[in-house]
Amino acid sequence: MRLQVYFLLLVAFVAACSDKPEVNSIDNYFDQTPPGDTAVVFAPGILSTGSHELDITITPDGGEIFFTRSGPDWFSSVLQFKRINNKWIGPLMPAFSGKYQNNYPFVSPDGLSIVYNSQEPVKDGQTGGSNIFVSKLISGEWGDGLLLDSTLNINGTEMYVSLAANGNIYFGARYEKGLGGCDIYMCEYLGKSYGKATNLGSSINSEHNEFHCYISPDESFLLFDANRPDGFGGNDIYISCKLPDGSWSIAKNLGEGINTQYSESRPYISPEGKYFFFCSTRAAALEENHGEKMSYDEFQNRIDGPGNGNQDIYWISTKIIEELRPKE
Repeated sequence: MRLQVYFLLLVAFVAACSDKPEVNSIDNYFDQTPPGDTAVVFAPGILSTGSHELDITITPDGGEIFFTRSGPDWFSSVLQFKRINNKWIGPLMPAFSGKYQNNYPFVSPDGLSIVYNSQEPVKDGQTGGSNIFVSKLISGEWGDGLLLDSTLNINGTEMYVSLAANGNIYFGARYEKGLGGCDIYMCEYLGKSYGKATNLGSSINSEHNEFHCYISPDESFLLFDANRPDGFGGNDIYISCKLPDGSWSIAKNLGEGINTQYSESRPYISPEGKYFFFCSTRAAALEENHGEKMSYDEFQNRIDGPGNGNQDIYWISTKIIEELRPKE
């Protein structure tokens, strides 16, 4: 019942997908078998490797996938796959990557811009931390990154941006007047600039750290991860829904269908609304039964491949939402 209640809160998103911009639905990603109601590694050996894959974002037409890959020293870069003539090409280094460390890309719902974090210097050759940049799609090509509105880049702690269809921007940051360490904030889009950051309040934020939010295009719900006492271990993914009066419901843990004793984080829903993506450190390969003798190559693949305890991208069908709806 606990799991049913938590997942039922996600039903609002499936309905919200009908209001999103029209997309060219692509049912196969790297020719992967679509997931069912059990989360599995996404594109093992292609996108998910033995390195850290931290996040994923997809263009509305399904033709481009952006993600962050990092080594053991956490040096990271945003990378890209492109679907050309029905074939995936990549990983590629997009125009805005390769010069400075960057991460956490998010494609806007209209597909015309990508926001991301970067260590690129912003003045006097100093980075001052990680700032939010944006790349615009111009004549079918992604441009160089530009520093986003200064209202958003205040102290270098702003990270992991998510955009609503109306341009409102959601992100995590460590501000002095926050409720804990890192809180989730929102800046209203005013047409050519952004309003001041607004803390989303105690229904979402707490004395603990809240990170890596995903806002639904219509702002009906928010997903994020946090490490809280009611969790299953490490970071867990939570959901909060917007109420009729505009306030947010008390955030709920999504339960053991998604969360484990390991860390689950950085939730994302595919543009067509079919798949729920997230990052996990679950060591699936290392927990397999070793009843049969392995070759050296098999052994090396277990420790160097996906499921080795580093961060991988997982996906699961959003159909699980309806399947877990409590029966009348």
